[in-house]
Amino acid sequence: MAGLMLLSLFLSLGLVLRFVACGDPEVHMNATELILYNGYPVENHYTETKDGFILNMQRIPYGRASTKSLRGVVLLQHGLLGASVCFLMNQANGSLGFVLADAGYDVWLANSRGNPYSLRHKKYQPNQTEFWDWSWQEQAEYDLPAVISYICDVTKQKQIVYIGHSQGTLIANAQFSVDHVTAAKVRLFVALAPIARVSHVRGLLGFVAPRLTINTARTLLGQRAFDENSTFSQWYGGVFCSTLPTHYICNGLSSMIMGWDQRNLNLTRLPVYLAHKNEGTSAKNILHYFQEIKAGEFQKFDYGPGGNMNHYNQTTPPQYDPKSIKIPVAMYYGDSDFLADRTDVQFLLDNLPNIVHQKEFPSWNHVDFIYGINAPNLLYKDILELLQKHL
Repeated sequence: MAGLMLLSLFLSLGLVLRFVACGDPEVHMNATELILYNGYPVENHYTETKDGFILNMQRIPYGRASTKSLRGVVLLQHGLLGASVCFLMNQANGSLGFVLADAGYDVWLANSRGNPYSLRHKKYQPNQTEFWDWSWQEQAEYDLPAVISYICDVTKQKQIVYIGHSQGTLIANAQFSVDHVTAAKVRLFVALAPIARVSHVRGLLGFVAPRLTINTARTLLGQRAFDENSTFSQWYGGVFCSTLPTHYICNGLSSMIMGWDQRNLNLTRLPVYLAHKNEGTSAKNILHYFQEIKAGEFQKFDYGPGGNMNHYNQTTPPQYDPKSIKIPVAMYYGDSDFLADRTDVQFLLDNLPNIVHQKEFPSWNHVDFIYGINAPNLLYKDILELLQKHL
């Protein structure tokens, strides 16, 4: 019963909640508006996946002090419940998307199916169950190749740099291990808070997931969207979390899920973070994570013995093998990360055959890589030096 109560809390708050009422104008801005607000050029691009989803990407073709890119193409891929805005929410000198653009790179920001920027399908509508019949497996199999191929076609580049955070690394680890055509278009894979196996997840999610059966989780999650648009969510973020005393309560809930490192969070930016904290995904995607936590494997979606025979021609879901990834990989991970636990990261360190760089941040949690106060000095400078060596 305690596990069910905690899961209900987890679902109702949607990891950490977004809102609509706050004095900071950036709270209400989408990715395109944030880019323009900070003085950068922006283009919106669209590509269609083989299974019919239409994905939106933002492009920052160059920085504020230039009129053209000088160094190469970089794709930024957000994590679970995220969107392209994840790389844009600090000030310009503290947001990875802007830092890369100012360093001379042609920056592309992806949006996976199911978030507000990629809610179109050539056949289905978001109010139909069929629209939500996918997990990160389809984001890897369909979204990633479509986005990378489109970018290479538009920019006339044979290879790009891929930087993923959280689930952005998961789908890359999955697809690059089986799709060598797509992998060949990536010169360097930079993995922030990398995940593949998630059997050692800690914190609130690590407590809840093992105490639920898959059938119970499936019933609670439903079959459509996993997002947060309730009136309570809007009040929670916009009113409750917008004053200084309650900042700490909101931050504490996030820390129960992401990991503890409150000293590295800019509390004045918390309303902006919360406004985009849950950009939505499918319930099936969340269920896939529950399956992975219980199975302890890096595997495709488990439909049960009969369903697996129909989908995979075998009774168990196929597993992904990171040893098949030949492209250079740089790994950045945090010791206080509850979602990308150090033990699960070690699985990648032991199995990826071409790790060219790795760096551990002892106190960092899961979101310090994109929101952390010291990310520009400790991480982004390191990434820029790494890119200069590989481009």
